[in-house]
Parts: sequence; C-alpha cells; structure tokens
Amino acid sequence: MVLDENGKIVYSDYRRHFADIRETLKGLLEDAFKETGDIFNQDVARAYRREILSRVNEFDAMTLYTNFRGSMPSTAPFLEDKGLE
Repeated sequence: MVLDENGKIVYSDYRRHFADIRETLKGLLEDAFKETGDIFNQDVARAYRREILSRVNEFDAMTLYTNFRGSMPSTAPFLEDKGLE
C-alpha cells in the first residue's frame, strides 16, 4: 500500500512471493508505478524508499513487505493459483 502525503491510498496490491522476495518486491514496485500511470510517481518512490530500502538491515523480509503493502499476506492467492479455492 502506498499513501500520498495526505494519507490517501494511491496503490495497493497483494502478491504471493514464493520465497523470491527480491523479484516480488521489484514486481510490486513496477506495478505500483504502472497503476498510478506515472513511472516517476513520488509517493510510490518515497514509500518504497521509506519502507524497503531504508530498513533492509533493520527488519526481516516479511515485515518490509507488510510495511510496504499495508497488510499481512494471505494464503488465498496461493490457493487460487493451485485451483484449491
């Protein structure tokens, strides 16, 4: 989840990472920029810098992901992908 300076949600998405955190976060960032229609969106860039890059040595990957997304991941996308739901 990316918030603008006024706390308004400008991007939100969930994706199952299958333990490939780096590629998943890269994809989330790319999609956040695409969804806002501006690859130079400063709100997305600030949120990524604040929640991922500046804290990479402070928190585990799940915490970084959750802070950037704004919520804990669920198993629903995994189950759907496997045809179990």
